[in-house]
Amino acid sequence: MDLSAKAVWEIGWRYVKQGLRVALYEISLFAWQCLGTRRIGDLPLLAKEARAWNERVNQNRVMIDWTFDRKKTREKFHYKIKRSRY
Repeated sequence: MDLSAKAVWEIGWRYVKQGLRVALYEISLFAWQCLGTRRIGDLPLLAKEARAWNERVNQNRVMIDWTFDRKKTREKFHYKIKRSRY
């Protein structure tokens, strides 16, 4: 694989990983906010509940607070950056 193809592949893979993170975050939000501790047994009722939750979230213009940045992440997981002088 030549250098340009590898660079394109790396950039594409980063976008895929970011998209997966966002999708997992949205699924988690849905499960927590819409379903809570309830277990819904049939698909039509689940679809109805999902539509109602989606309308409510959109009407209230709910925003995501992205405050967990790199610095806080490194502190949380006790990650030390090893820097080299060379």
